[in-house]
Amino acid sequence: MPVRVMGYDYYTYNKQYQDRRAYYKQNNIKLVEHEFISGIRKTDRFLPVVTLVLYYGEEDWDGPMCLHDMLDIPEEIKKYINDYRLNIIQIKDNNLQLHNEKNKDLFKIMSIIYDIKKSKEERREELRKYEESRKISESVVDVVVATTNIQIKYNKEGERKVCTLWDEVRQEGRQEGKAWAQYEAIENLMDSLNLSVEEAMEALKIPESDREQITQKLAQKFV
Repeated sequence: MPVRVMGYDYYTYNKQYQDRRAYYKQNNIKLVEHEFISGIRKTDRFLPVVTLVLYYGEEDWDGPMCLHDMLDIPEEIKKYINDYRLNIIQIKDNNLQLHNEKNKDLFKIMSIIYDIKKSKEERREELRKYEESRKISESVVDVVVATTNIQIKYNKEGERKVCTLWDEVRQEGRQEGKAWAQYEAIENLMDSLNLSVEEAMEALKIPESDREQITQKLAQKFV
C-alpha cells in the first residue's frame, strides 16, 4: 500500500508540474536561463497532496504503515533511505470530525456493520434506530453496497433501507445490480473526494479484472 500511495501522490504532483510547464509554453511566457531546464519558475509552488487510505475491514489494519516496513534495510544505511508513511483511517474505529452529512452517515453505518464485538442482531437494531433518526442518502447506500458486497431490496414505500440491506447480508446479487451499484459508488467518490476513476476503483477495491470494463462504461456515460 505505501508504494501505491507513492504512485498516487507522484501522479498528482507531476500533473501540477506538467500543467504549469504547458501553461508557460502555450502562452509563450519566457523563463530566465536557470529556469529553462525545469520549465517552471523558481518561485512556483504546487498544492500539497494529502492521501487518505480508507480501510473498512472487520479486523484492525495489520499491514505496513510506511515504506520502511516493506524493506529489508541494513541499519547502517536506514537513515539514507527515504520513507513514505500512510494515513490510515479505519472505518469501524476512528475519531474523525466530519462536516459533510453524507460522510457522517457513511462512516457511522460502516462502523456499525463492521463492529464485530456486537452480534448481528445488535448491529441490525442499531442500524434501524440510526435510520429512523436520519434521512439516509441513496448515494450513501450505493457506497455501502459496493464496499460490503451486499444485495439490498426496496421496502414497501420504494425506499432502500440499510436495515433491509443487513437482512440480505452476504447474499450474492445479480451481476447487473452489482455493476450498477459499483458505477454509482465510483461516481460518488469521484465527485465528493475529487478522485480519478482509477483512484475511486482502488478505494473501493474493485477487482482488477472488472476495472477495464467499468472504465469503458463510465467513459461512454460521460461522452
